[in-house]
Amino acid sequence: MTNRITKAKRLTTFLMVAASVLVAQLPYPAAAEEAGVLAVNSKANVQSLTALELRNVVSGQKRTWQNGLPIMLVLPPAGSPELQWLCSQLKMPEATYMRYIKEKMYRGQMQFVTVANANEAKAMLGSMAGGIGPLPNQQVTEPLVQVAIAAGTH
Repeated sequence: MTNRITKAKRLTTFLMVAASVLVAQLPYPAAAEEAGVLAVNSKANVQSLTALELRNVVSGQKRTWQNGLPIMLVLPPAGSPELQWLCSQLKMPEATYMRYIKEKMYRGQMQFVTVANANEAKAMLGSMAGGIGPLPNQQVTEPLVQVAIAAGTH
């Protein structure tokens, strides 16, 4: 009887460890995939970005839109579903992304604004002709447009 209990405990332990390993392989919560969309001020005249273009825009590699307007990144607060969504699009942990862009900002290589909530983000994006940032889907109204993120590198 004791042998069966020991085997059952071992099996239970194995299954718990295996489940933990599988869960740890998931980089972001599933809810983060649906938590946001990319919004841009309509004056920027942007309808879609490839994954590479998105990375270049939100990492400060690209500083102006095709029409010459300066890009201004508007970010929601740390830990917000919208920021987690953006980081999931970049396939990068939030802490790594924030450390990277803060370093770029301190070097004068990019500009961004952090706001307290989605309402502030919407207002800021609406007031900046070249503004871009993640928002909840229901917050994207004029003068903002949702940017499609296309697969690919061009």
